[in-house]
This record gives sequence, C-alpha cells and structure tokens, in this order.
Amino acid sequence: MNLFKRVFFLSRKKRLFLFIFPVLFYSFIINVNAQEKPDLDEISIIVQIDGVSSTYNIAALYSPEGKLYIAVEELFQVLIIPCIVNNNGDLLNGFIENEKREYEINYLTKQIKFETKVSTLENEMIKNMGMIYLEANSFEKAFGLHLAFNFRGLAIKVTSDFELPILKKQRIEKSRNSIQGQNEEVVPDLILKRNYHLFRYGNIDWSIMSSQAPNTATDSRFGLNLGAELLFGEADAFLNFSAKTKPDSKQQQFYWRWVDNDKTLIRQIQAGNISNKTISSVNAPVHGISITNTPTTIRKAKGEYIISDVTQPDWVVELYINNVLIAYTKADAAGQFTFKVPVVYGLTVLKLKFFGPMGEERLEEKVMNIPSNFMPSGVFEYKLSAGQLQDGKNSLFLRGEGNYGVTRGFTIGGGAEYLSSINNLTYIPFVSFSMLPIPKLILTGEYADKVRYKALLNYYILSNTMLEIDYSKYYEGQKAILFNYLEERKIGLSIPMRLKTITGSARVNYKQNVFKSFNYNMVELMLSAFYRQFTVNVSNNANWISDKPVYMNATAAVSTRLPKGFLFRPSAQFDISKKELLSYKVELEKKVSEAGFCSLSFEKNIVSNFNSLNFSFKYDLSFSQTNISVRAMDNEISLLESARGGIAMDDKNIKVFPSPQGMVARGGIAIIAFIDVNHNNKFDSNERKAENISVKVSGGRSFYCEKDSIVRIMGLEPFIYYNVELNDKDFEFITWRIDKKNLSVLVDPNQFKTIEVPISPVAEISGNVFYKTDSTEEGLGRVIVNIFNKDGSKATKIITESDGYVSYLGLLPGEYYAKIDSVQLNRLDMKASPSQIDFKIKAMVEGDVFTGLDFVLRSKKSATLGMLNPDTTNTLLRLDSLALQRKLIFDNKEENASILLEQVSQKIHFDVGQAIINAIYKHYLKQVAKMLKKSPDIGILLEGLCDIDGSVEYNQKLSVKRATSVRNELIKMGVDGKRIEVVGLGSLRPLNTNANSIEKSFNRRVEFKINKKIKIVKPIKNNDNTKSSASSKETDTSKIIEKNKGNEDLSIGNKCTQIGNYYVQCGVFKNKNSAILLAKKIKGKTDVFIGIEENNALYKVQVGCSPDKTEVNNIMQKLIEKKVSESMFIGIRK
Repeated sequence: MNLFKRVFFLSRKKRLFLFIFPVLFYSFIINVNAQEKPDLDEISIIVQIDGVSSTYNIAALYSPEGKLYIAVEELFQVLIIPCIVNNNGDLLNGFIENEKREYEINYLTKQIKFETKVSTLENEMIKNMGMIYLEANSFEKAFGLHLAFNFRGLAIKVTSDFELPILKKQRIEKSRNSIQGQNEEVVPDLILKRNYHLFRYGNIDWSIMSSQAPNTATDSRFGLNLGAELLFGEADAFLNFSAKTKPDSKQQQFYWRWVDNDKTLIRQIQAGNISNKTISSVNAPVHGISITNTPTTIRKAKGEYIISDVTQPDWVVELYINNVLIAYTKADAAGQFTFKVPVVYGLTVLKLKFFGPMGEERLEEKVMNIPSNFMPSGVFEYKLSAGQLQDGKNSLFLRGEGNYGVTRGFTIGGGAEYLSSINNLTYIPFVSFSMLPIPKLILTGEYADKVRYKALLNYYILSNTMLEIDYSKYYEGQKAILFNYLEERKIGLSIPMRLKTITGSARVNYKQNVFKSFNYNMVELMLSAFYRQFTVNVSNNANWISDKPVYMNATAAVSTRLPKGFLFRPSAQFDISKKELLSYKVELEKKVSEAGFCSLSFEKNIVSNFNSLNFSFKYDLSFSQTNISVRAMDNEISLLESARGGIAMDDKNIKVFPSPQGMVARGGIAIIAFIDVNHNNKFDSNERKAENISVKVSGGRSFYCEKDSIVRIMGLEPFIYYNVELNDKDFEFITWRIDKKNLSVLVDPNQFKTIEVPISPVAEISGNVFYKTDSTEEGLGRVIVNIFNKDGSKATKIITESDGYVSYLGLLPGEYYAKIDSVQLNRLDMKASPSQIDFKIKAMVEGDVFTGLDFVLRSKKSATLGMLNPDTTNTLLRLDSLALQRKLIFDNKEENASILLEQVSQKIHFDVGQAIINAIYKHYLKQVAKMLKKSPDIGILLEGLCDIDGSVEYNQKLSVKRATSVRNELIKMGVDGKRIEVVGLGSLRPLNTNANSIEKSFNRRVEFKINKKIKIVKPIKNNDNTKSSASSKETDTSKIIEKNKGNEDLSIGNKCTQIGNYYVQCGVFKNKNSAILLAKKIKGKTDVFIGIEENNALYKVQVGCSPDKTEVNNIMQKLIEKKVSESMFIGIRK
C-alpha cells in the first residue's frame, strides 16, 4: 500500500514515464539479437497450406548436410499459432488448437514440452539472430506438424493432425463473409421453403443481474424472452423485472412478424413494437402495425457509404442489413470502428451486434437510419405504419411512404407522417430522392413540409478516400423535431494510410449548428494505426461558440499483446487548452482458459480527484455466460454479478439444447440422414439413421448429437436462405451416396427446421479386361466398358486401368448388362468374350457388390495385334483414345502451328532394352514434322527415359539413344536438326512405381518439350590460343552465371561453350537464389566446373564441362556416392 501511494504522489511527468516505459521496454526486448550460425545459409522459403490460396515467405537456414531449419516464431505467426517470446528469445510459449494444449520451447535446455510430452532436440534446435530455429522434421515429432520440403521450389507444404488455426480462422471468416450472396452464387440441388404452423413453441432466453453497493439496497433484475411461431409468423416477447421497481409496460416489448418474399402485394407484416424511419422526434416505443411489400433479401445497387461509431475496445462488431450479415470488423484500442456499407435496393433496416473478447454478445442492438433508398428500375415499394407511442399520452403515430425506381441509379419517393403530440401541425407531407450519377457518388435529398429540408453527398475521391457533406435547414418554430437550432452543417473526410509495415486510417469531421444568436462548432480528428502487435488510436476534439475561445481535448489509447497472452491497454485524456492531464487508465486482460477471461484496470481521474480499481472475471459455461465484477473507489467496494443464456427447443425430435448465447428471434436446422434402402426418398419405419454426415452451413453454429444421430445448426436468422453443403465422404460405407448435396434452406423462426436427407446405398461392380494370345494373357488399360440398363439405355461408361482392372461405384438396384465398346473393338479389330455380361444389383443397406465383370479380348487377325508384344499392345490402346482428337487437330489447317504442336506432343514408347521406334508412331511423327515445318520459330527438346531395370550408366546411355532415335527420324522427315535438342534422363523421372511390366512400359519413353520463339544460332569457332570477342557475348537467349574453381562468388563470365562438350544439368529453378544454393552444396562435394545458366527466366545448374561423356557421367556418379540426392540431377547434356 505504501508503494501504491508513492506512485500516485509522483509528479505527472514521472507518472507518464512509468506509464509509457513498460511498452518501450517490451518493444526493445523483442528485438534483441542473439548469436549467429555462420556455417548455415540463410534462405527464404515459401509456406504452402492446403485450402489457403495465399502463400507466405519465412526465414530458414540450410546446412551443408542438407538439413532445413525453420524459424519457429515466423512459422507459427503464419499458422496463427500463439507464440510469446520470453527470456531474451530463449523461451517460446503458447498453445496449439486450444489453451489446454500448451507448449514451451526452451533453447537453453534444448527441450520442447507439449502437453505431457517432452522432446529433447540436442542437434535439431539452433538459434540465429535472436530467433529459435527447429529442424523441419522436428515439428512432426514435437507437435504433429508435417512439413514436406520441395528443394527445387524452395517451399514447404504444411499439414497437421489437427485443424490449423489459420484454417479455423478462414472457416469462421468464410462463415461470416459467405454472408448470403457475398460470395459466388452456388446453384442448389434442392430449395426448401418455409414450413407454416398455426402454433409451435420454440426458444427461451434468460438473464439475471444483481448489484451491491455501500449504503444502497441490492438491485436484482431478471429478464425472460420467449420466442415461438404463432399464426404462421414469428412471435417474440421480451419481459424485464426489477426487485426495486414495479413492472413497467415500457420495459416490456413484444412483436409478431410475418414474412413471405414470394408474394408481391404484401411481403412483410409486423405488429407490436414497430420501428420506423421518422421525421418527427419519436423518443418512446411505438405499439402498432406496419405493412410493406419490401422483401427481406439483399439486392445490391452500385455505390457504398461509410458509417462509424464507438463501442468497447477490441470488440467485434457485426453489420446486418434486413437481418442478413453483411460484414464484420474489430474495434480499435479506443473502441472506434468503421464500416463500408453497400447501397442496397429497398426500404432497409441496418443493425449492429457487438461481441466481446470472449464471444459474449451485447444485448442491445443499434438500429441506424440508411441515408438513401434506392429501387430497381420500374419497381415501386411502400411501407404503411400505425400505432401509439408509449409516452404517457398515448400519442397517435401514422406514417405512409413509397419509393419508385425511375432508373437503376435514380429513385424518387414521398409520403406523409402524423404525430398527434405535435401542436399546430396536422400532418407532415414529404418528398425525397436518391441519385447515383456515377458509381462513386451518392446524392440524397428530402423535403418535409414546414419542418426541414436536407441534402447529403457521399463521394469516393479515391478508392478508399471518402468525402461526406451533410446539410439540414429547419423551419423556425417547428415542433416536430426537438432541436432549437436552425441549420446543421457537417463535412467529413476519411483517408486510409499505409506506410510499409504500418497501416491505419484518419478521419476528420467538422460540424456546425446554427442558432439564432450564435453558432456552435466542433472539429474531430481521429487517427488509428496498426504496427505488428501494437494498435494506436488518437482522438482530438475541438469545440467553440462563435468567436469564443476554442476548447481542445485529446484521448490517446494503445493496445498491445504481452507475453503469456496478456493484452495491455493504456489510455489517457488530455486538456490541450489548459495543457493538463485529465485522466489516465491502464487495463490488463487475459484469457485464463478456453472459456475464461479476466481483466484488471486502474483509472485515475485527476479532475474529479478519485481513483478506481476494477476487476472483472467472465466464464462461459455450456449453458450460460457468467460475469462477476468488483470495483473499488474512494474506499468503497461495489459488486456486480450476472448470468445469461438461451434454450433452443427441437420439439419435433423432442430435444432441448441450452446455449450461452441468445436463441430468441433465431432459427435452426436439424439434419437427419437415413439409409434409403428402397430408394423412395422417404424415411420409412424400417430404415435406420446414418451417422457422421458432414455438414457445412454459411452461418450459425453446428454440432452433432450422438444420442439421436442428428446434426443441428443453431443461431440462424429467420426468413433467410442459407446454403447447406452435405458431404458423404465420412460414412462407414463408401457405397453410401447423397444425391442432392447442395441445399438452399429458408429458416423458420424460433424452431429447428427438420430436413430428412436420403442416403442411397449404391453398388460396386468390378472385374478385369485381358488381352490373350496363344501364349500370353495380359491386362489391358484404356479399354471402354459400357454399362446398360435393362431397357437398353446407357447407365455409365468405365475405362480400364493400366493393368486391365475395371471398377465403378454408383449403380442403383436393378438389372443391367455390360459390353466392351463396339466402336473401339472395331477400330482395334478385336472381339470380346463374352460379348455381354448380365447382372443384377440387389437393394441392401451396405450396398451390393458384383465382381464378375471379366472380359477377354482376342485379335480377329493375327497380323494386327497377335504379333505385337503386350507392351506395344498397351501403347496402341493408349494411343487409340487420342486418335479421333488428333485427326481433328491435323485436319484443322487454320490453327496456329505452335498451338497444334502443344496439343499433339505426346510420348513415344519403346520395347525393353530397345531404342527402335515402333511403326505405330511413324504416322504421328510425320504430323509432328509437318507442324514443325509450318512453324520455323518453334524448337523442341526430346527427353529420353527408361524404367528402373539396369544400372544408372546403362539407362543413361539408353535414354540418350531413344531421344536421338526420335531426333534422327524427324531429321529424315525434313526438320532442321538445329531446332531439336536431345537429353537423356535415365530412370530419374518415372510416371509410376515400376511395380510390374505394364507400369514399366509407360516409363520407357521419349517426351516432347516445346521452346517457343527460340533463335537458331550457328556455332562460333574459336582457336586454341585466342578467344573470339564474339564468343564472350550471348549468341542466344541464354546467359551463364558461372562458378569456377577456387572462386567464392558466382559471376557473369565463361561458360561451357565448346561445341561437342558434355555437362550434368542439375535442377531447374524460377529463383536464382535456389540455383545458387544448390551450386554451393555441390561445390562442397567436387572441384569440377560449376555454372548457372539462365534461360527463359529459368536457372539451371551446370556441373562439369568435358568432351568425354564418360568422364561427365563419372562426375555425376561420384556426387551420388557423396550423398547428393539423385533427384537433383536432370541428366547429361551436350
């Protein structure tokens, strides 16, 4: 306590120093550097995450041994895993997935503690530049994070055993931003409209609050909200009681609402408490009725405008238009928030909902007037309202208005309003207009007879810079609006800011109220900035009356995250005019568990001379949000306790679900998946439910109830269509299928809408197709098997796999027959045995299985296929499916030749150990040659490859022979040999696992690669003693950045230019640094020539330069023996 007093008796400057010092000290600590690791190469790698379209760059270290070390803090920042740096960077703390799964990374002990597991990483943890790095494989060992490293692309692909926070955040944002029509429209398979009931009981909300203060009686309050469906509409009652006062009708609210957007004359009726956009000052609830033909759907027009307001710091604010979630944002350190609101058609209601750091929902909703009413062209909409004010006088209120869209960007409106409490004024006629002359400019105007006229301009000067001008002129002596000034003038300017790593915004507002004898002026300047974990907000206000002195004050607030998950938020108020500090406040907040949250704040009010210490603890139970607050001020302590929750009732399925959030005026969906054995789309009594149906909904909160096997979604807005996506991948049987997976569901009010989803058990059929000769029998790929219904209509088509296996999943119960495609049989001059297979699919819960789909193909003429080996036969069948497409391509002479060459660039296959081109490819090569002749600017690369049989050296030579064989054949056909480059890749790039003879046949091949617009250059001859100046210049599009013996740096210079010399090509990179990294790694293993070639924005590493191909091949073999990965070698080039 003595220390406490000493702090507050310090001078103001010293108190400010103590206030700011912790923030500056923390900022200094997190930037302290540690020791470096000079033997590691610093690189930047790309982080790729399935389901996330963005890519991220983070720091990494690469060792000469080929180990990759990842910066933990940067990776966790990308994945949105909390990571707090402590102990000068030697300790990292946080949690993964939820706060119960805490981790600690200790560099001093080289240990990782995750939950109850302890991992010691003596050689896998290093520190560089103040950051802790972990070897890539250690993340899986310690956390279950799988990092797959792609050396050539310098990228890691991240997967995990749990839902990554970045994916969770994206899912939540998608739920908020999929916001009923904000994303691309999905065409539903089924639309489910409203179910109407005369009466159906539904949801309940409750709240309890009690406060105790010295010398004051305890104040206890109770709230009960009831929601149901009554007379085919939504009925809600909000009842409030206090132990101190008698029940007051003003505190009780109720309303009934009927909606049908498919109607034309009347689409909405509301009775009870009604809300209206009014001209008169209406300061009491209105009980009455309103009727309109405006739908609740969102119909966007062009243009947008900005709204700004204030709430609690760091609260999330959701924006609703006609009860549809449009956008959300987070308030800054001072509670300021801004929305860019789209202009929509029709008479609309805009609401804001507020959610605290724990997800607690603020009870009240702000209803804001939209400054414009736009209608689609040629559409007229109206609204009629009548009721009594609860003002003690029972004043009568009447209002009727209509709006008509003259064009898409011009709407006119008008109407009349009556309020009986206004003296000497019978009614108020009014007219209005809204204009969109250009997409970035909105003009609105209104004239109310004998009350006021007003005009508003919203204009986007730049993409995010908005100017707003608002002017109102009031008739002198008018009684409808409770203002005593004559004019109101407003102008505002909103400007975004971005300076490298700092983002923010600025807003300037000027307001002037004109009275009879003076003018009241007010200027407000708000600045917000965001930098890393810091949020800063400064608000300056100045006001003055006519020529009186200006009074100025300012409020500054900072928000930053500290270690251990603390949120630190200091703020202060200053009197600029008097140069005095008015008050300051320090808040410290922390989540203490997944469901708990506490805050501690101290406030010093210098003007009123009081100190206030506040402590608050909030905890979410499964059925309630609870809160207890303690406040100590002037030696007095006051307490506040509260609890609130909701109950959702599924009366059809006889279930009650408590919730910590409010449920009244919300709806839900209950999805029952059942096994439709008889395929009649009805849930019969003898059919059972299906478990584990996966459901995605564009809003609400979904959960699965194991007791009744029903998926329920709560917290949906009624009378709104939601997209529901069903997934059948998680069922216990793969034969269970959902026919209609995309649903559009209109939510019923205050109840669960039950949807029965039929699951169709389908059949799996399978078999084999063989090619048989007198001596062999091999499975054949690419054979077409047609499945027909009993009436002869085609049910489906199946194509056999490479080994002849055929399977299909999806047939419904019934009688079928199968046949090999007759067109394909005729083209191949084959016959099938049997010619037809008849089979029957039975109705079964788990789905029927038929495995007798077996055919044997034989050649009609032995000369056609009987003399070919199975590998060649497979090749012929594979090419057969492309024959018609190629014919169409070759016959179209008007096409660009380079495009045609890309379309026909297939693979040429070879027999075992052979480099002889099979006759079946000769016609194809003639067409390729024909295309090359038509496009002299096209060059090609022929890549020869082998299967895995044989040694590396043998396969290397054979692959070159195969590519050369194709090159020679094209030269014979008239193609200039200078346009054809040849490379042998051996067995380095298989298309499959080489598991059998069929798979190996596909790997014995030559592939075509295309170099467009290549320049054909003649070789430059140099003598042995002198080098021509021309030889040192680029003679084609290639540039060589070469590394010579003894040199430490890559430089532009000599290259392997001697005609006829060989070198090993290693890697193909888009990033030069990746190529340099590989060159450095290889340099440590050999003393031979190393260069980097740049060609068409790709970087290729060259190793060796010798006229002896065997010597170059030996270089490659020695590097492989020295554990340089074989996958890095592309092949030997000449």
